[in-house]
Amino acid sequence: RSSVGAPTLYELTDNVSDAASKQHMYWSIAALLVMTAGAVGVGWWIAGRVLRPVHAMTAKARRLSERTLHERIASSGPDDELKELGETLDALLARLEKAFDSQRRFIANASHELRTPLATQRAAIQVGLDDPTPEDLVRTRQTLLDT
Repeated sequence: RSSVGAPTLYELTDNVSDAASKQHMYWSIAALLVMTAGAVGVGWWIAGRVLRPVHAMTAKARRLSERTLHERIASSGPDDELKELGETLDALLARLEKAFDSQRRFIANASHELRTPLATQRAAIQVGLDDPTPEDLVRTRQTLLDT
């Protein structure tokens, strides 16, 4: 029961408690790092799976051109926002295809309509130059003005 031994016992217990706390802290930090890395990996994998349809839509949209407007994105899967986006893009492509077809028809019709008067004018000029009498030149001039 001497008072000399008591502080030594208390000091030894305090050192063991500090060492255990430090070891517990190191293990906690290591577990936190492992759990964080695992959570990041799982999150990355889930994000890749969730965004796969978006990547497919993007790739298909990049391949489209004025010559391939008949192709559609046609997303399959559950009725969700991505399918709605795919259907909206398909409707947009249908409208674009219709506009391009209208433009092609207009250009073809305009080209035909312009070719006919030009052919008539060319024929009149050739006739006028083949026999350049004053009456023919007047007639050719009048034909060109009428067309």
